[in-house]
Amino acid sequence: MTLSFLPQLAFVYLLIFSRIGAIVMLMPGIGETYISARIRLVFALLLTLVFYPILSSNFAVVPDALGGIFILLFQEVMIGLFIGASIKLFMTALGIAGMVVSMQTGLGSAMSFDPTQGSQAPFFATLLNLMAVTLIFITDIHHLFFRAMIDSYTLFPTNSSNFLPIGDFAQMAMNSISASFYLALQLTAPFLLYGVVFNVSLGILAKLMPQIQIQ
Repeated sequence: MTLSFLPQLAFVYLLIFSRIGAIVMLMPGIGETYISARIRLVFALLLTLVFYPILSSNFAVVPDALGGIFILLFQEVMIGLFIGASIKLFMTALGIAGMVVSMQTGLGSAMSFDPTQGSQAPFFATLLNLMAVTLIFITDIHHLFFRAMIDSYTLFPTNSSNFLPIGDFAQMAMNSISASFYLALQLTAPFLLYGVVFNVSLGILAKLMPQIQIQ
């Protein structure tokens, strides 16, 4: 019985794990700091095992040169980190929205521990982050994350002949950043309007009060 297929199997598994593991380390709900790194590592290994039959056909044979292997691994890790960071940006938008809401409602000094960030944050920022993580699992949005991992091999195929698609990365980064800030603006628009109306009303009252005669 020949075991000549083992190097190819191990190589493909390692490549898939390089991208999937990088995404999992930044994925909302699973890649948070309050979850042990060992748990995230085991989850990434199991997820790679599940995805292997689906994705193994996308890979060619093992490169002859050791440098080619390291280039492929580096590409996969960078692509995974980029995809994970793009998803993480939308969670950052919720944090920004929470800080704006806290300032507009006078609760900017009310700090609480945010487990998703691993640090102190305004109360509303913590509330929005925890609600988002809860809704991700309740509404099965995490299934979309898994689907995105598989589809990423169509958008960013593994190819040792071409280096990282810097142009595509830059375009996607700009789109993700603008979309996250637009989302934060949409979430905070009612509170910003309330703040403007409230401050204008106080200014008008400050002008009118000296003219009001007390009987």
